[in-house]
Amino acid sequence: MGSNRLPFEKSPEIQQAVEINNALAVILGNAQLLLLKNTVAPEDRAKLKAIEQSSFRIQGLVERLIQD
Repeated sequence: MGSNRLPFEKSPEIQQAVEINNALAVILGNAQLLLLKNTVAPEDRAKLKAIEQSSFRIQGLVERLIQD
């Protein structure tokens, strides 16, 4: 075998993308759980929606970075 890397090893970029996506999953999941509650004030709901939208945007950016 000419490569020192095993087939299941990920590149550093992929590993970093996974780390970012894991952190985003926590942020996004908690924001979405709070959005499900009827007790969230309207001004807080707007902030949670902004967190949700930004999380989706970052996920898209990370995906594009690792595809290039």
